[in-house]
Amino acid sequence: MKQIIGEYSDHMKTNTYVWYEKNRKNADEVHSHDYFQLNYVEEGYQYFHIEQKIYLVPQNHVIWIPANKLHRTTSEAKTVNPMLILFKEVFKEDFYNDIHVFVAPPILKEMMLYASKWNKFLVEEEEQKIFLNSMLYSLPHFCDENHNLELPVLVDRRLIPVSEYIHSHYTQILI
Repeated sequence: MKQIIGEYSDHMKTNTYVWYEKNRKNADEVHSHDYFQLNYVEEGYQYFHIEQKIYLVPQNHVIWIPANKLHRTTSEAKTVNPMLILFKEVFKEDFYNDIHVFVAPPILKEMMLYASKWNKFLVEEEEQKIFLNSMLYSLPHFCDENHNLELPVLVDRRLIPVSEYIHSHYTQILI
């Protein structure tokens, strides 16, 4: 089957979309998707700013973001290699309606890398549909088996600029 390759749009007719881009720039602008988003960070790290919270997703971790959640990403890492898989429809379990960050078990990493063969395909193959649905089905189990990553966030909004300054300058040598 000849594949049509193209950029992501919320108006696609496919149920899944794989987007893998080496050294991708951050999506600094606040945005949302009609699709549910699974993001795997192969290299580097990313901060996801969602609903007044900041989620750190380090290398070899994933974040699950429900559909229509406003978010943006930032990173100070020199290289960030994220891989996104977007799902139009998900199973009817509570897991899929919440944000989750957890370490990617080896099998999920391999599945994500295997799925890169469908990078930017706009026409869904049968193997792709079955493979990605099995990955989607297993996500709650992967999350339960690989503890969520939860880091404290600042409650006092006045400390955010201070925290951002420290984060941007902590590698500088003090004299």
